[in-house]
Amino acid sequence: PLFATCAEHGTDYVDSTGEFSFVRTMRARYGERARETGAIMVSCCGVDSIPTDLGLFYTVLQMAARGHGQGDGPMTVEGLFETRARPSGGTWNSVLSVMGEIREAPARVAPPRAREGRRVSRVEGKLHRDREFGWVLPFSTIDPEIALHSAAALPEYGEDFSYAHYLVLRSLPKVIGLGVGMGGIALLAQAELGRKLLGRALVSGKGPSEAERKKSWFKLRLRAQRGSFQLQTEVRGGDPGYDETAKMLSESALCLAVDRARLPAQRGVLTPACAFGEVLLKRLSRAGLVFETV
Repeated sequence: PLFATCAEHGTDYVDSTGEFSFVRTMRARYGERARETGAIMVSCCGVDSIPTDLGLFYTVLQMAARGHGQGDGPMTVEGLFETRARPSGGTWNSVLSVMGEIREAPARVAPPRAREGRRVSRVEGKLHRDREFGWVLPFSTIDPEIALHSAAALPEYGEDFSYAHYLVLRSLPKVIGLGVGMGGIALLAQAELGRKLLGRALVSGKGPSEAERKKSWFKLRLRAQRGSFQLQTEVRGGDPGYDETAKMLSESALCLAVDRARLPAQRGVLTPACAFGEVLLKRLSRAGLVFETV
């Protein structure tokens, strides 16, 4: 109801939602009306999906600054996400909810359509041993979907853009443990009783202590290639679920409250990169998140 009301009355909106079904449904139902009323409405303004979406946008800008821009052929990027952090009870219960919807709303959908003559695609990837990070596996979050919507909408990404998204686990025992654990959780989450029982493991409203958060961190390495030219960038910060998501969401809101006249001209239900672009990149950098070429 809140999303619908904002779209109807041309009121700007941000949230930190990362649930597939909500984001897709809001875009489909209210995208056209939000464009008509001039609202800027942006979900996924937290760790899902700003590091990936703004990190890829930053990478595209860095490629162009080095003379390898949109007219220089296909661009491929792989992202490797690594973190050490404990989730909150709210996040845990959101994950259980998403898992319970898997049969109705599969995690993978066709990539968004770009304008005629352009193509964006997701590379599914496979479990493999990376030369630098150890074992990595395909990471099925909403992040690649959001990033590809940005790539489809923004000409800076070029005529042919593809992206693969991975989770870094470093060792094979961690990969096996995660696979077995998440498989069992996904099976139990298909039933309401199973979700309730699993939800008791981390109750909504509970989360890591301040001392735990100080030890938490995340890092996303982005490896880009266009022709023979290769570039690596990195997005990194502290505790992703609380400290950094708070910065991302707040700075996104401040873009609308303070910097609206300087934002890109797009209106409607948008991704962070489409809505905020370089304005948010500068704000996040000042707030302490790191975007750099490595």
